[in-house]
Amino acid sequence: MQRRMSSEEAISDQLEKQKIKRNKDVRQLYLSHMKLSESPDLTKYKFLTILWLNGNELRNVNSLAPLENLSELYLHDNFLRSITGALSSLRKLTTLTLQNNQLDSLTSTLEELRTMAFLSCLNLFANPIAQNTNYRLQTIFTIPSLQILDQLSEYR
Repeated sequence: MQRRMSSEEAISDQLEKQKIKRNKDVRQLYLSHMKLSESPDLTKYKFLTILWLNGNELRNVNSLAPLENLSELYLHDNFLRSITGALSSLRKLTTLTLQNNQLDSLTSTLEELRTMAFLSCLNLFANPIAQNTNYRLQTIFTIPSLQILDQLSEYR
């Protein structure tokens, strides 16, 4: 049985495995399936572009807002009910996976994502919001840069 690590221990472990000693050298961070229940403080990793936090026990991701250079963010398979106020500053995102969470407000979720001009791949399936009438149409209309929604190509 895997021991529950603190966020700091998980980060330290990953940096050691990658032989990274300086914060400015951290471009990718793999923190998947580590039973994290809290979103780690990653503010010192200003050049982080890819972050895996999938398969944890996260209920919020508010600490991710300062990571303005993120281009890929993997948050699937957690316990997120809302992303309001957590991701709108991540304007460089091209890929965002949120499937298999508990997102229950399509309006607030799309409001959070609408300013992401480069977001081309988004996964929201297996969330209560995916059951909304016109879910796909509303999502594509709100985020015109999308090319792939829920692993299906959108042809424009």
